[in-house]
Amino acid sequence: GAGSGTNRAMGAVIAGGQSLALVLTLVATPVIYSWLDDLWFGAKRLVGRVGGLFGGGERKSAGQPVTRPAPPEHPAE
Repeated sequence: GAGSGTNRAMGAVIAGGQSLALVLTLVATPVIYSWLDDLWFGAKRLVGRVGGLFGGGERKSAGQPVTRPAPPEHPAE
């Protein structure tokens, strides 16, 4: 009928946009996140190796070790 060509074109654009959004959110976003995560940890590992070559690989303590509280001397009765 009249205007069916416009409706068909608009339907194709909407379906294409929805398909693209689905692919980007369910496939591309996790893949890119995984790549960036691998790149981040790879860079940290490389910096650690290079630092170890020059004697900077020692780990430094962040403070006192975590200790458990002492058990009570007399058990509760």
